[in-house]
Amino acid sequence: MRGTLAGGEEVRYYHLARLEKPKIMDYFAILAIIITLAGLIIATFLREFLGIEIIVVGYTFEPIAGISIYLTANKINKVFSSLFFWGAVIFTAGLPLYLVNFGYLSIIGDVIKMLGIIGLLSLSRKVKA
Repeated sequence: MRGTLAGGEEVRYYHLARLEKPKIMDYFAILAIIITLAGLIIATFLREFLGIEIIVVGYTFEPIAGISIYLTANKINKVFSSLFFWGAVIFTAGLPLYLVNFGYLSIIGDVIKMLGIIGLLSLSRKVKA
């Protein structure tokens, strides 16, 4: 579960960044971390399936939190920022499909998201050079 344990550190860095609409990130990222952590605790220690469902609910707040990143990155490059954002949405939408052994949609979403991130990073390196 990426982001759950290191999520607090990620939120701190995002909070310090100059993002568009930073309150979206502040509120929804923290909400996502808290809900996902609760699900992780329930799934791990209580061995209840409900914990997995709670984790999925927590992850649904990540794309909402990512709106502020999308709006900021959109000023750099519309294609790569869209790949990043919509990849995250597809990833999250596909998570429940793992329950019926069809997690491919999440994998595709994650690949799309990574293409957006790689594109944005490559542009940022060109700017620094």
